Amino acid sequence: MIRRFMYLFLTILATTSLSGKELSIEAVNPPQNPLRPGTSHTFVFKVLNNSKTDVECTSTLELPNNWITLTNENAFKLKDGQQDIRLISIYVPTNAAPGEYEIKYRLDTDNKTEVSGVSVVVEKVSKLNLKLFESPQYTLAGDRISATFNLKNEGNTTETIVLYPQNCLLSGEPVVALSPGSVKVVTVFLDTNKDITKMNPQFLKLEAAVEQNENEQVRASAYSQVDVYPVEERQNDAFFRFPIRLSGGIVGRKKGDESQVGALGEFSGGGFLDKELQRRLDFRFFGPNHFNMSVLGRYDEYYVRYKSSNLSLIVGDNVFKSTPLSEYSRYGRGVEFAYSFGNLNVGGFWQQPRFYSAIDQEYGTFIGFNVNKSDAVQANFFRKKTAVTGESATLYSVTGKKKLFSRFLIETEFSHGELRGRTGNGLMIKSKGRIGELDLAFQYLFAGKNYPGYYSNTKQYSANLNYSFNPKFNVTLNIHKDAINPKQDTLFGMAPASTSLRLGINWKYSPKGTLFFYGGNSERQDQISSNLFHYKEIFIKGGILQKTGHLSFSPDITIARTDNLLTRNSGQSYNFDFDLDYVRRWGMAGLFFSWQNSSKYDDNSSSLFYYGARMNIVRKENTTLSFHVQNNYSVEESFRNRNLFMVKLKQKITRGQYIDLACNYFLLQKQNEKKDLAVSLQYVLQLNVPLKRIAGYGELHGIVTGAEGRPVQGIRLYCSGHSVITDENGAYKFKNLVTGEHYLLVDQTTIGISVIPTISQPMEVLIKPGQNSFSFGMTLSSKISGHIFFKNAGDPLEKLLEEDNHVEGHVIVEISNGETIKRKLVSLNEDFIFDNLRPGEWKVSVYRNGLGEGYRVEESFFNVVLKQGEEVTVDATVVKTNKTILFMQDKIIVSGN
Repeated sequence: MIRRFMYLFLTILATTSLSGKELSIEAVNPPQNPLRPGTSHTFVFKVLNNSKTDVECTSTLELPNNWITLTNENAFKLKDGQQDIRLISIYVPTNAAPGEYEIKYRLDTDNKTEVSGVSVVVEKVSKLNLKLFESPQYTLAGDRISATFNLKNEGNTTETIVLYPQNCLLSGEPVVALSPGSVKVVTVFLDTNKDITKMNPQFLKLEAAVEQNENEQVRASAYSQVDVYPVEERQNDAFFRFPIRLSGGIVGRKKGDESQVGALGEFSGGGFLDKELQRRLDFRFFGPNHFNMSVLGRYDEYYVRYKSSNLSLIVGDNVFKSTPLSEYSRYGRGVEFAYSFGNLNVGGFWQQPRFYSAIDQEYGTFIGFNVNKSDAVQANFFRKKTAVTGESATLYSVTGKKKLFSRFLIETEFSHGELRGRTGNGLMIKSKGRIGELDLAFQYLFAGKNYPGYYSNTKQYSANLNYSFNPKFNVTLNIHKDAINPKQDTLFGMAPASTSLRLGINWKYSPKGTLFFYGGNSERQDQISSNLFHYKEIFIKGGILQKTGHLSFSPDITIARTDNLLTRNSGQSYNFDFDLDYVRRWGMAGLFFSWQNSSKYDDNSSSLFYYGARMNIVRKENTTLSFHVQNNYSVEESFRNRNLFMVKLKQKITRGQYIDLACNYFLLQKQNEKKDLAVSLQYVLQLNVPLKRIAGYGELHGIVTGAEGRPVQGIRLYCSGHSVITDENGAYKFKNLVTGEHYLLVDQTTIGISVIPTISQPMEVLIKPGQNSFSFGMTLSSKISGHIFFKNAGDPLEKLLEEDNHVEGHVIVEISNGETIKRKLVSLNEDFIFDNLRPGEWKVSVYRNGLGEGYRVEESFFNVVLKQGEEVTVDATVVKTNKTILFMQDKIIVSGN
């Protein structure tokens, strides 16, 4: 009994000492996580009456500016020693700025005031909304398309937003700053090609991205589709045609004091032989051979190729292949065929190589079976006859591919070969696939010492791993070793053999910016003369790829420790590269330079500086000009021809005729000092030979009438590239239209701005063989106009009519008749007008999308019937009011022993 009494006494004493107040308030489980704007939250406060008398409490909630109370707090009583739980709900505005705030709950009695505060944090929200606002449904070729988009910052901080137009140009600055809830109207435009010959849909796309957002990639996109209809006269074609190319020209070369000139001619063609696109024929007869005279690749070439759904046949010059191990690629003159019987495939070839003198001739055959689209197996036989001894090498191989677990594709080859009684084997395994966020690719190739295939006495391997932690950040690992001395055509130079190990990271720090960094080791060796370079190095490299508006640039730097294996010297190597490109609709222009201070090639470190420029200009598909200049090249690039100066011009003369001019000043393969100049001039004629009639012709005629049925003269009409003008009887006629669907349009410039067709454009007509009739009328256009009034709740009517009653904000006004939709962004207390409308029923809608919270439109929808030439006025009123939402909650009485 004594113990129980002492326990009760200490409890009362502790409670009294802890509270020390007549009335105490305590926040129960205040929120630990940040509050998100645009959401409601409930806070719990525990209230305790520590006095010995009953008290009546009046509560007050102190909130940050524009925060809203959702509960209705009334006065309440607490008996002596009574405890109560108060639930307080508030709404965080969508535009509440991120940061720390304090919410205070205050209780007033007759003679006391107690306050309890809760600190809360509002999180940062980055969100963009981009919608198409206004765009034409169609336009005529040669006109400018203009489309507007609404960009809204739906976050709670001011954002710097970058705009990226695609297939169009931006009207205004590409970078805008938007405060929370604000809207920007963005306009893009595109000048259409007047030379099109059929309807061509154009997509104008706009993307918006928050600049330098570290947490997430915040972006939005929208697009507009506009159908562009031809206006130029053209002859409709009812034939299926085959493209033919005829050309003639000269090629010249100057090397020192020696000059050479030769003539060139070509007869070629390529295309399908049927409308179903099942049979294709390609051929080329080009000569004579000037390969030894010019680096412009002017060796003679003669071939015919035919391909259908199950047959492939090639006669003449071609790149012939057997398998990757036995004969990877060999250019020569011969014949090849392949035929499929369902899942069974057979084929073979015979050829004489043109750019590899060690082989006199070769042939091969194969038979394969396709299990399904991704699984197959094939047996191959290949034989080649050497040019010097006349001996033959015979090779057998089996190849296959298999898809495992729907993720990995594996390709394999095993080959066995024999030459002069000695045998050898070859093996190739290749695989690629994806596991979660990890991309993998692997290849291994082995050829034995006595294997007589495309490779021999060599190993080659490569492995690539790429792991993406998120869309912005990924890690890559690459291991690689080249095959040594493949038996490739002398048409190609022998690239340096390299072995490397590289580990790197890529960080996409902005929508058009990437930072990369990687390091590793590598070994590179000259395969031409074996004495130009051979080195090993351990390196690190870092750089940036960045696009800004029309500019893109990519600086990078490499630092390495280099061991020169020819001179036995070691030292530091540095390399700095910089590329800058400027891209516009007319083409692109670029500059580049590279500085090296390296121990790779000389006994001592040498400083090398390479620089150049490039340009590519396209002018309305009539003129194409390409330009490239560079002061020098690295010794490691001596395996190929290198342009020091190059210019190419393609000029259209008439449709189907153009000239090609090319000039190259270059370093030849395996040469680092001697330079050549080559010039080529060519005239080209392109023909389309009719093969088969595929469509008939029809005529379209009709009468255009105006008010009271009177004919309308002088109106220009367009239909599939044809144009006509109505005569004094309002009549028109289109001849030689290919049967099928066509679109009829009216040239607005010939009818005036207040006259429109009674039928929505473009008018769709079906042309059948013979005569087709289509008549329509013209009518005076109508208008819908109005005013958007603004008032605060409780304002008198006179307040609406004050001229200086200006307020920020806007609404979207939309009109629709079921076929056509038009929208306008209208500021508060401003007028709007929609003109050039067809008479009939229209629905007018007013949306408050551009307004903040607390605004409403008194009447949002109107139905309007327009008569010919009539203007109807529609007014709307926007009211600002504070609406309180009440959560009704009974009191909760908490008591205990």
